[in-house]
Formats: sequence, structure tokens, C-alpha cells
Amino acid sequence: MKKFAGCLMMTLLLAATAYAEPVGRTQDGYIHRYTAQNGQELYYVSQVEDPLVLMEDVNFDGVADIVVPTVQGATNAYYEFFVWDGARYVLASLPTDEAGLPNYVLYPEKGLILATSNNGSAGLLHETTLYCWEGTTLLEVRRAVSEHPEGFSSEGEIITQTTDMSKLKMTVTEPGEEGEAVVLWEETMDMQDAPENESAWLQQEEEVLWNGL
Repeated sequence: MKKFAGCLMMTLLLAATAYAEPVGRTQDGYIHRYTAQNGQELYYVSQVEDPLVLMEDVNFDGVADIVVPTVQGATNAYYEFFVWDGARYVLASLPTDEAGLPNYVLYPEKGLILATSNNGSAGLLHETTLYCWEGTTLLEVRRAVSEHPEGFSSEGEIITQTTDMSKLKMTVTEPGEEGEAVVLWEETMDMQDAPENESAWLQQEEEVLWNGL
């Protein structure tokens, strides 16, 4: 009975939702205040006027954390995490300049979080990153980028940037010892071949991204 009650309590906690209170505005969005169950007041900025706050165990320690939406668009939704460190909720440190993690998916059995931004062409253009936890900090494990290749040329003081819309460049990398990206796989394809080969390209990218993890 005690085990059942504990499981029920955890289920209710994971499902718990609430709205944060807007208390101001900046040029980046609304300033929100959310009072956690322990009485701690948390402040964050979101482009969403009435964001729904979620409770979810995002760092896989068995305790529900606080998930707040910062951006909600047609194809991409970004979130930030306030994780429980044993005494209080702490804003998770992210290795990105974006306003949180886009479209995240949890893989608790692997201790990983996958975040993917849809950048166009029904998701064929995208950026997908796998993260792991180190304390309250998220570290990049691997990254897959699918984009139109870009080039640069200069003539005198004029610098020109070009984007080749007829090509698709897909790359999978992981951080190296000195912090630079180590390329695990890279291919450039013709966009005219995408209708017949898109599924195979995405499958190959996914296999390299997850290989050995």
C-alpha cells in the first residue's frame, strides 16, 4: 500500500501544472514569477504571456523539477529548467545562447536529453543536440545539423555570404578535448534527390548521432 501511495504521489506530482504570474516586461518578453511548492519564488523571462508551468523529472534523480516555456511558436517551443539540487530549485545552465531547449525529449534510461529545432523544409533543415547532466549543468554530447551550405567571398572591403539552396549539408559532431567540434559524419546531397532519399538521410544521421550511446 505504501509503495502504491508513493507511486501515486509521484504521478500526481509529474502531472501537476500551474500558471506563472506576469509581474513586468522587458524587450525580450514578460517577466514571470512562479512560487514553487516549497515556497521558493522563481523569476524568469518568457515571450509567452500566460505560460503553463510543468513539473517533470528532467535530470532523472527521481524528483520532479520545474519546466517553464520561454518561446512557443508554430514548430518550435523552447523551455528552461529549474532543477531540484537537494535544497532548492536552481536554474539549469545551458550551453547555448538560445532561450532554452527546443522541443526536448527525455531519455531517462540513457540519462540524456534530446533537443531539436525545426528550421524549415518540414524538418529536413534542423539542429538536434544530445545533452547529459553534470550537476545542474547540461553538457553537449553530440550535435546533428542539417542545413544549406554557406560560402563567403571578399572583394576589397565587401564580404559576400552565399547560401546554396540546391544542396543539403548534414553533419554530426561531438565536442573534442579542446572544446572544438570533432566531425563524426558529414555528407552533402542534392535537394532534388530529397523526395526519394530524405528518410534514408535522416535515418543515417540518427544512427551516427546515437551510435555507442
